[in-house]
Amino acid sequence: MDQTVTIPQAITTGFDNIYASAVNIAGEAKTYFQHIFIPGPINDINSNGIIDSNESCGFSTPSGVDIDQDGIDDACDGTIGVAPPQKLTIIIRQLGVKR
Repeated sequence: MDQTVTIPQAITTGFDNIYASAVNIAGEAKTYFQHIFIPGPINDINSNGIIDSNESCGFSTPSGVDIDQDGIDDACDGTIGVAPPQKLTIIIRQLGVKR
């Protein structure tokens, strides 16, 4: 059976869950849930007052961290790799030579 529901306009923008309880044909009580995203207005999908095209991180708030130093904030980075190695300076001296 299909059922249509109306999401109240008072619900806030963001991620949420919809839960539904019903009894199946075998008489068993079942609960179902679905993760959903309630979008904000057009051009400001996360309702933070910044136009989507000016967002640096889409839905997420930038973290200010870029572990893999690829120029993409880790909160927005789809793949966070290994941090590059630190610069290593090696000094080679010949035995018996004073500097």
